Amino acid sequence: TGTACLEYLTFETPDVIILDYRLPDISGIEVLHKIRETLSHVAVIIMTAYSSVDTAVDALKQGAHDYLTKPLDFEKLKITIERSMEHTRLKAENRY
Repeated sequence: TGTACLEYLTFETPDVIILDYRLPDISGIEVLHKIRETLSHVAVIIMTAYSSVDTAVDALKQGAHDYLTKPLDFEKLKITIERSMEHTRLKAENRY
């Protein structure tokens, strides 16, 4: 759930976060917005089975690093995660 994700992030800071656009309690976009308030350096990938241009644009405007549609192409997911981790590493390097 979105709530569980936000609770987890009070104890851990992952390199990459993968969020579903639709979560049972709050939307992935709301979670993304809250993540951006405190962990702006962490890459967030939004995924959804309900893709549209509007949801993709919204996710990217809110700060998602990438946007994937379901069913997931696991090779594409792997590449997206690798790129996102590199992006996070470069941001950390620049901050340092």
